[in-house]
Amino acid sequence: MFLNFNLGDDIVGYIVDGVMDRPSIEYLRDEILKRLETHDTISVYLEDGGVRRFSLSSMVITTLFPHRHRRRIRRAAMVTDRSWIHFICWLNNFLVDTQIKNFKIRDRMKAIDWISEESNAQ
Repeated sequence: MFLNFNLGDDIVGYIVDGVMDRPSIEYLRDEILKRLETHDTISVYLEDGGVRRFSLSSMVITTLFPHRHRRRIRRAAMVTDRSWIHFICWLNNFLVDTQIKNFKIRDRMKAIDWISEESNAQ
């Protein structure tokens, strides 16, 4: 399940819970691609709201997506307490133009501020 919300005209946020399988991650991908239809670049806020399980296919899509759209996603705030997700995001920072920053759940407001500052500066 996804709760999606706007943090600005060119910022989209999602709180994700439940099972992250192929259909779920494809839904999330398609929602982000819809936003890219109306904006040259966007920033994305993603929060782990209690994901119970990640499938291998969802992890592959999640890893490849920033690479395919690296010039169109300016920033991504990843809000989770899962260390392995923080590690994957850290690795992606070396491979894409997107600024990916990790935040703990308790720091979600810092993540929102970080995403919003960047958009307001444009």
